[in-house]
Amino acid sequence: MFPHLFHSRFLFLYLIHFPLPL
Repeated sequence: MFPHLFHSRFLFLYLIHFPLPL
């Protein structure tokens, strides 16, 4: 229900705070 941009930004911030080993 959230905007795509918001979700994308949240995901980006999450990756920055907790970088997952790819």
